[in-house]
Amino acid sequence: MQPSASQVTLIRVEGTLDADALEELRNVCGDGVKPIRLDLSEVTFASGPVLKFLLALEQSGSELAYLPLLLRTQLEAHDDEQQY
Repeated sequence: MQPSASQVTLIRVEGTLDADALEELRNVCGDGVKPIRLDLSEVTFASGPVLKFLLALEQSGSELAYLPLLLRTQLEAHDDEQQY
């Protein structure tokens, strides 16, 4: 059963996502049990560890929304690297 829109927590993220941002993201996103939707429209860069975290969130059922082209490309490349 899919959660309704009212049961999903929307989190807006912006700027450069580096090691400091990763710690904050982990705190805000929690353990991935509650469904979240990350609005990533204002993200300008994400480091490798952040990409790994975002992919794990997505695999656990969270939604990565409004991905800028650069971030989408980074995530796809990082995901491809993880598969090999």
